[in-house]
Amino acid sequence: MRFIAPAYEKIWVVLQTIEEFLTIHKTNHALIGTAQFEQNGINVWDAYQIIRNLENEKVLVIKGEKPGEYFVEFPADDYTEHIPELVQLEIDIEQLKEYTSNFQKKYSASATTIESESAHPHKTTKKVLQCGGLKINIGKATLQYKNKPPLEISFANHAIKFLLLLLNRDEIVEYTEIARELFLPSYREGIKNKAVARDIQFVRRDLGKTLKRAGMSGKEINAMIKPRKNSGYIIQRDYSSPKAHKKIT
Repeated sequence: MRFIAPAYEKIWVVLQTIEEFLTIHKTNHALIGTAQFEQNGINVWDAYQIIRNLENEKVLVIKGEKPGEYFVEFPADDYTEHIPELVQLEIDIEQLKEYTSNFQKKYSASATTIESESAHPHKTTKKVLQCGGLKINIGKATLQYKNKPPLEISFANHAIKFLLLLLNRDEIVEYTEIARELFLPSYREGIKNKAVARDIQFVRRDLGKTLKRAGMSGKEINAMIKPRKNSGYIIQRDYSSPKAHKKIT
């Protein structure tokens, strides 16, 4: 079964990948390469975070990790995170199947609500959102920079939802709020900004790639989307001014 919200889809794929491995090898121990999740369309950092969360929920136990060669760079913040190449798990297969079944029932039942929230998480009555030379046409689902060709977008995409959230606010949007609105796997009630900051930086990186495809330069993107240390992000509407290129602290 396919879940609508991206975060739930990722958790589902991770659960299915682990369960399939255990079933094929007839074991309660798995030595899974993080690249295996990437082959199934899951970012290795997301997969690692989900596995960590599953351990917190006592679905599995991480017995060991083997250092790998995965490094994640965040352009807006000088930060590098190491991700293990192999994760050794100890799992009760029946307990895992029960958790997977309950997970499926819980989120498939609310799929309609999730789809609505995921498609339009930051409701606006405006047909076109604009920030400097950047325009988002809500009705046509396109993003356009100045006179460049329009780029088709999906409002279910994390990066686009992140951009919409910033555009609809004239204040700092905290990491935890962004994580909650985007249904990120790492989000839970009461979690601190620091705990979800790296996930949001991933989304910021992906947004940067999209905006570059639309024709914006890296300098313009960094001037428009300003990180606030240990807090979140804020949109700089007049990002073409010299003042916008100064760092916010």
